[in-house]
Amino acid sequence: MNKCVDCDAEFTNNKRQRCLMCWRKYQAEHRTSFCIDCGKHLISRSRGKHRCRECYNLYLQTRPIHSCSVEGCGRQHRAKGFCMLHYKINFSIRPKGQNRGSNFRKQVSKSPCQICGYNKLPSNVHRIDSKLPYQVGNMVALCYNCHAEVHHGITICPASFQF
Repeated sequence: MNKCVDCDAEFTNNKRQRCLMCWRKYQAEHRTSFCIDCGKHLISRSRGKHRCRECYNLYLQTRPIHSCSVEGCGRQHRAKGFCMLHYKINFSIRPKGQNRGSNFRKQVSKSPCQICGYNKLPSNVHRIDSKLPYQVGNMVALCYNCHAEVHHGITICPASFQF
């Protein structure tokens, strides 16, 4: 049994110097951040920037409504700039040629390892140049073991995959 340094109450937690009630008071006195809306003390896990949970939820419900910035659209949303439809169109489409690379990547994974020929499981797809995306001419099909050997420099990476 330990004694609290503030109130001399006995408690069983051997890792602390204060009882739970005194620990909560100590934490409340030493907090430095406050909610910008209501002034309530914040804990480190508060949602939103400098708002308590209640004020953050209220803020989410009362955000201003904007119109989509695409000319002629007029859809309303609470985000910045685009409505959800135009956001998906503008930001989810990959640059030209990468869509083909993702389909090609699936085909490469179905082929046997280019070093040892293992083909009982799908192959790992290894990029020859790690700075470039998974695209045609930059992928190699390797089994798990050969892939690890290439990454550790034990085995030399073969040339790009050819059908």
